Amino acid sequence: MKPTLLAGDTLFVEKWSFSFSKSPSPAQGDVIIFSGKDLTGNFGLDYMKRVIALPGDKIAIKQGRVFLNDKPLPLSQIRGKPQGSSCFMERLPNGLEHPICQGSQALESFGPEIIPANSVFVIGDYRMGTLSSKLNKKLMNFGIIPVSTIKGKASYIWLSIQPQEESQHSSGWIPQFRFDRMFKRVI
Repeated sequence: MKPTLLAGDTLFVEKWSFSFSKSPSPAQGDVIIFSGKDLTGNFGLDYMKRVIALPGDKIAIKQGRVFLNDKPLPLSQIRGKPQGSSCFMERLPNGLEHPICQGSQALESFGPEIIPANSVFVIGDYRMGTLSSKLNKKLMNFGIIPVSTIKGKASYIWLSIQPQEESQHSSGWIPQFRFDRMFKRVI
């Protein structure tokens, strides 16, 4: 989910709207946690992805671009990023903008598919290449999921600690807090 979420981010997750509702309905742009299948086909792994399409929407991926109802989702350059950067702001039809970064390989083609009732289409904010490898299938880059598998919606980053292997100023056991990310709303 880079660049929205980073390793070391700890989240507040809103579960009650999905737990107590007979028909939970996530909105476009929500970052959700849902139960998915592992490589053996058994449920048990939790994933975190962004909702892009709702029931009745037509979704397709062509040459790495996401098309919703036959229109590509608009991309704009992120302010302060150099031209040619692989990170952009993506705008959903409801006006919500969120950052995405693209890997060196374009996402494999998908669809077009109409999202069935009681399902949503999810995709990560880091759009990496083909799903042909076992690792990428395990990471579940994108797909149509049943709404019944949704466990909650990410709301806030309440704690963010730089992983020691990524820290340039690692001082052993003292954690490197990322205060600029703490109490930030997940959009």
